[in-house]
Amino acid sequence: MKYMVAFPLTKDTFKARAVRFLDNGGRPPEGVTMLGRWHAIGGDEVFVLAETDDPRMLYKWVIGWADLIDFKVVPVIEDDDVAPILQELQL
Repeated sequence: MKYMVAFPLTKDTFKARAVRFLDNGGRPPEGVTMLGRWHAIGGDEVFVLAETDDPRMLYKWVIGWADLIDFKVVPVIEDDDVAPILQELQL
């Protein structure tokens, strides 16, 4: 399953986040694949696309940053997966 993880970059925890990020690169734990990470040009939000068969590992990843970041995690599916469902509805 793929998950879109979004989070704001607040100024109050900037230095602590930067130190931790530079220390470990923000890499996910084993069992979670980070498919991409994008930083908003304005510098106020980050988006991560992650994939895992074990949502507990995704939880482990975000909870490890929860002291510094408020996450929004949304399960997502791709167009190729949605199209057959829409076809079945005969819209």
